[in-house]
Amino acid sequence: MNSEQIQYTFRLGKNSDCNLFLDTYFANLGESFNKTELVNIFESRIKEPDYKFYVILAGRELTIAGCAIVKVEANVFDKYATTEIKHLHIHPKFRKLNAADSLYVFIEEQAKLKNASLIKVACGINSTLNQRFYSRKKFVFTKKLFLKNIF
Repeated sequence: MNSEQIQYTFRLGKNSDCNLFLDTYFANLGESFNKTELVNIFESRIKEPDYKFYVILAGRELTIAGCAIVKVEANVFDKYATTEIKHLHIHPKFRKLNAADSLYVFIEEQAKLKNASLIKVACGINSTLNQRFYSRKKFVFTKKLFLKNIF
C-alpha cells in the first residue's frame, strides 16, 4: 500500500467500538484489568459531551486504522477551551502510511471548531517515538507531571 493511495475517513466512536478502544488503550500497559468495570466506564464516558471518541478508517474498505480519545474542556480561569489528546493509537499496518498525521490533523480541525486555543498531550517519559511525533507537530515541552497513587 502506498500512503498516497489511501484515503482516510473519520467517524465518532460508538458503544460497539468498546473493545477497539479498550484493547488499544491497555495493550501496552501489561496490567490486568476488570473488563466489565472498564466497559461501564467507556459507556458512560462516550455519552459525555466533553469526550470525543474518534475512529480512523482506511480506504474504500473502511478498515479500522486506529482511534483516538479527546477531551475538550475549559479550566476555571481559561478564556478558551483546551483540547487534550487522552489516547491516540494507530494500527501497526498503517503507521508508515500517514494515518497518525491524518488523525492528528482531524483532531486539530475539531479543536478549532470547538474554539479551543490549545492542544495538549502527555507522553510516557521513555516514549521517544511519540515525543518525536508531537515535536514534529510543533508541540513544546512545558512542565513535568508528578503522579502519586493514593490507593
